[in-house]
Amino acid sequence: MRRFYCVLGDPVAHSRSPAIHARAFARLGLDAVFAPCRVTAAELPAAVSGLRSLGCAGFNVTVPHKTAVAGLVDRLEGDAARIAAVSWVTTPIRPAFCGHSGSTGSTLPERRWWSAPVDRLARPLSRSRVGPRQWRSSTGRRPERRSLPER
Repeated sequence: MRRFYCVLGDPVAHSRSPAIHARAFARLGLDAVFAPCRVTAAELPAAVSGLRSLGCAGFNVTVPHKTAVAGLVDRLEGDAARIAAVSWVTTPIRPAFCGHSGSTGSTLPERRWWSAPVDRLARPLSRSRVGPRQWRSSTGRRPERRSLPER
C-alpha cells in the first residue's frame, strides 16, 4: 500500500520538500508520495485530525504551525518536548502521532530513512549561493560552506 507523507504550512507552495522526497522515495524504492498541503492556522486542528484519519505515515511542519502542532500530537520526543515546537511528525504506533524537532536522529524506522538519505539526495537540488564564490546546502541545520574554484 502506498504511504502518504506531506508538509503542512501557510504558505507552502515554495517548499522543495515534495521534489526532494519524491526523488528520495524513487532512489530508495519506496512506494510513497509526499504532498504540499496549504493549511491556515484556523484549519490546522482539522487538518491534523484528517491526516490521522487518512493514515498519514508522517508529515513535516513549517512556520507558523510548529508550536500549534506540538499541542495536537499524542507525544513529544526529545527537543520537541523541551521547546514545545514540532518540525516533523511520525506514526510509530498507528494512529498515534509523535512530534519531533531538530535534525538529529531518532530510532524510529520512519526517521531513519527520512534524515540521512533524504538530506544526502537533496543536496544537488538545493544548492544556493551565500556569498562571493561560495555555496551552501540548504538541507539540515548545519550548512556546509566552501569556496568554489575561480573560473
